[in-house]
Amino acid sequence: LTRLRQLSISNNQISGSLKNISVLKHLTNLELSRNAITGPIPPELESLDQLISLNLSHNKLTGTMPSEMSGLFNLRVLNLSHNELQGHLESWIGSLPHLQRIDLGCNALEGSLPMALTRLGGLEYLHVPHNQLRGGIPMDVLTCLNLKIREIFLQGNPLYFVA
Repeated sequence: LTRLRQLSISNNQISGSLKNISVLKHLTNLELSRNAITGPIPPELESLDQLISLNLSHNKLTGTMPSEMSGLFNLRVLNLSHNELQGHLESWIGSLPHLQRIDLGCNALEGSLPMALTRLGGLEYLHVPHNQLRGGIPMDVLTCLNLKIREIFLQGNPLYFVA
């Protein structure tokens, strides 16, 4: 399994935490959505540096998004929606140069949208609805995101736009 490139085992009622994931160093696509995976996102995920798509949505993941994920330089798709993640949407997300799709909806993320999102020149989809994000969104963020952005979903958060 150490040479495995794609792993898709969604909708299988898999339970427990993510362990020993770092042995799958050649993964480009990891699809574990719609299971019953619990616990935090392991920091060892950063060792999957060839990862292009990560979908851990519709599980029971807790804790914060580990800063070690900033090492996933090839990541294009990040879907951690419908979990129980907390904390802030950290600025390290802006260090993922190829990120095109972000779906973090239906968690318990708080704080404001980081200006670091403006560094994602290829971002097309930003979905962060139904969290606890609050505060003002500078119009600069929208101006910078307007380059390729197709969808922004922010509903269910007490956000507002500021000049």
